[in-house]
Amino acid sequence: MSLKVKLISTISLFMLMLGALILGVFAATQQQISIQGNLSFVVPDRSLFVKEVRYQEAGGEEIVVDSFTPGYINGNFNMDLTSLETEENGHGSFILYFDIINTTDSYWAIESVNLGALANDGVSERHSGIIGVNELTDADDDGFKEFDPATTQADGTLELTIMAPNSDSIDLGEIVITIEEALSVTAISTNETLGTATGGGVVEIGQQVALSANFTDVDGAAFLGWRAGSETGELVSTLTDYNFTFTENSPTTYYAIFETANSNLKYSYTTSPGTARVSDCNTSATGELVTPSTIYRTSRSPYEFSVTSIGDGAFWGCSSLASITIPEGVTSIGNVAFYNCNSLTSITIPSSVTSIGSGAFYNCSNLTSITIPEGVTSIGWNAFRNCSSLERIIIAEGVTIIDGATFYGCSGLTEITIPEGVTNIYGQAFQNCSSLTSIEIPEGVTSIGDRAFGGCSSLKSITIPTTVTGISSEAFSGCSGLETITVEEGNTVYHSAGNCIIETESKVLVAGCKNSIIPSDGSVTSIGAYAFRDCSSLTSITIPEGVTSIGREAFYGCGRLTAITFNTPYNWEIASSSSFSDSSIIATSTASEVQTNALTYLTDTYYNRYWRAIVE
Repeated sequence: MSLKVKLISTISLFMLMLGALILGVFAATQQQISIQGNLSFVVPDRSLFVKEVRYQEAGGEEIVVDSFTPGYINGNFNMDLTSLETEENGHGSFILYFDIINTTDSYWAIESVNLGALANDGVSERHSGIIGVNELTDADDDGFKEFDPATTQADGTLELTIMAPNSDSIDLGEIVITIEEALSVTAISTNETLGTATGGGVVEIGQQVALSANFTDVDGAAFLGWRAGSETGELVSTLTDYNFTFTENSPTTYYAIFETANSNLKYSYTTSPGTARVSDCNTSATGELVTPSTIYRTSRSPYEFSVTSIGDGAFWGCSSLASITIPEGVTSIGNVAFYNCNSLTSITIPSSVTSIGSGAFYNCSNLTSITIPEGVTSIGWNAFRNCSSLERIIIAEGVTIIDGATFYGCSGLTEITIPEGVTNIYGQAFQNCSSLTSIEIPEGVTSIGDRAFGGCSSLKSITIPTTVTGISSEAFSGCSGLETITVEEGNTVYHSAGNCIIETESKVLVAGCKNSIIPSDGSVTSIGAYAFRDCSSLTSITIPEGVTSIGREAFYGCGRLTAITFNTPYNWEIASSSSFSDSSIIATSTASEVQTNALTYLTDTYYNRYWRAIVE
């Protein structure tokens, strides 16, 4: 809510809030002055209880207003001021006291004060006491004077001193004090035996809030983090000291989650510095698990240990865990750390992590999405292998290589972003990502490994940037849906023609697709090994006259291929080795035999052999 006033009482449930309103009337002579007018409190609900009203002449004793009946301030609380008079020859001033009890855990603030006739009819204002009327301004020009938060005090006492003209009566008009619930942040410990929570208090929109979780002297206590709104609410931080900016949407209650450290996890400790590594997990653990960020040990020095790593195989086989939160401060996730956690659907990796080990999430088959934070520079091979439910992944900018089989078998993956800093995509990195329809290989990548995109059967197009200088065999084998292949102009090693990737200098056709037409202009003299392997949508292909060699398994697995046309006039040698030594040559076929039997020879009889034209 928007508060015009932040005059706050820091009392909590049923603590007394004293609001003192001083109305002073000074006349030129000490005569009895009658007061006319009405004082109103306005509050949003039955939250504040007025216990007693008293008044006091300046220098005199406090007198209880007998006509007042204690009760809740419900909507409007009105009090007729006309019945209160100064005594004849009195001091010409008096004070009103309101004893108000707050019946909720909320804080309250005076939002606005309508001063009625206090600012009119020659009545002057003078500051006196804790908060004076001269500190009130009508900042938003709505006819109300509001408190400036910079000048308010915590005890909620308001004093108005009035200098009145010579008169035996004064009409104060309608004085309205509007009270509204104040914004406040409360920090609560879920287990005060293990730790306490401090910080918060009354806040304004845009203000910085500082919360702190502190251990008591209990061995094995662990801090898991701060949850917003409830003990099961959103985990907003895993650090003991949590600082944030308060907004209109911020919850007002935050829970410091403490528990015994070894309930589901085991740790190994390093005393210098005071760090801990998660070393093992109870394989029967179920549901959600939050790894502590800090552990308190009375038997060790230092007493507080920060969890900085997830050890090799730490969660291996914890097949019933559905969600895991890794705390801020962890820098490394070990090899096969979460291997076979096949019920895991979500995991939070903090920004502090810099490395993810080999096989870290291998066979986490129900993991649906993951964000690799910007600080990660290393992802090991097989890290996300067979995460078959993974649909989307964002790789951090700091990653420079995508290691072998990192995303092998992520058959549900439809979207992936490779950052510009990546230079190498190693073998099988995305093999069998069968739902991946498109991928952008960024400028800066220099090599694409063996079967890096093999079996990506839904991939429609691929563009090779100018920086790529090495494409391994079978890099795109099994991409049966591939329709277009493009090499960007300016690449000094490769070019594309007829939807084929061609190594320019050697004139080797490296990879093709179902729409490939092998160029007949002499730019291709060799069809490389595995060039069309598992291209199951290829139905026909023509091998032009200039082709003089064909690598092994060039057309293997092309199940829909019904016609291969040889336009070469040569006889062919077929060998078991690319050396074509005498001992490796297993057949010699005439041009006419090859033209007649090309389909059978290349897809069946001699599919895994090397072919060389006999050019005289």
